[in-house]
Amino acid sequence: MTHASDEAKLHSGNKIIEILIEDEDDISNLIKNGFIEKMSFNMYSEQDPSKINFYGFKMEDYNNHAINSNIEFVRYVLYQSGKTRCYQDGGNCKEARKSSPHSLFEMRFHTPVSFEIYDYAKYVGFQKYGILNCCVCRNYVDSYNGFGKICRLYKHLQIPQYETLDTSRAKSCRCFMLDKEDMEQKLKNGAPAHYDIL
Repeated sequence: MTHASDEAKLHSGNKIIEILIEDEDDISNLIKNGFIEKMSFNMYSEQDPSKINFYGFKMEDYNNHAINSNIEFVRYVLYQSGKTRCYQDGGNCKEARKSSPHSLFEMRFHTPVSFEIYDYAKYVGFQKYGILNCCVCRNYVDSYNGFGKICRLYKHLQIPQYETLDTSRAKSCRCFMLDKEDMEQKLKNGAPAHYDIL
């Protein structure tokens, strides 16, 4: 290598192998002995353990003893009723579990920032379970005063102008219309962060 990887690269989630080559003997040693992930069997690194480093590999900590217990992430939760939640959370990755035994579907995004995450997750949840929710309806729009969302047909449907964001009224709404264009665009853009499904 010509230089050490910076912190952003080392924490990118990619598997990285750094090898320090100082002279032709190092190259010959590498060709002759090779190397494997488990350092105790690495003939090349035994000669000088500082010459090779692995990042992003599981290595020897198969029980995840060193996992940080204070990892921040954003959690999206879908319930059978159609209600949803999206909020910042934290915890230990080796103890990943649902936030509620009553949730139907949960996604954890490995980022402390929730920007654009809800828009992606709500469509993944809809595609997976098909549960109607006002948040995926074309009639659920930004309010006129810029504060929150409203149903633009609230007068026609005789419902309150303002109500909680995660309404499940869509399950019985005669005017529900899936916003297919928005869904395709959000899913095409992909997840704004690495995630796992619980």
